[in-house]
Amino acid sequence: MQADYADRESYSKHRALLVEHLTKLEINVLDLYIQHYTYKEISKELGVKMKAVDNSLSRVRAKAQMLEILDIDINSQEKPVE
Repeated sequence: MQADYADRESYSKHRALLVEHLTKLEINVLDLYIQHYTYKEISKELGVKMKAVDNSLSRVRAKAQMLEILDIDINSQEKPVE
């Protein structure tokens, strides 16, 4: 149980750092993506095109790499097949 707490605490710290550098759309897309929403579901939920979702996640990845906080592990999830 303590390991789970540590993981959540680590994620929260990394997310807080990353969020300072993201747009509102990027934050919303990331939050849904982390919850395993597909690109199509994110698109529908936020009322944006799927390409906007894809572009937002690309920018999030680039910013995370720049900040060296890849522990969020958004690169390990496969892009959902639509």
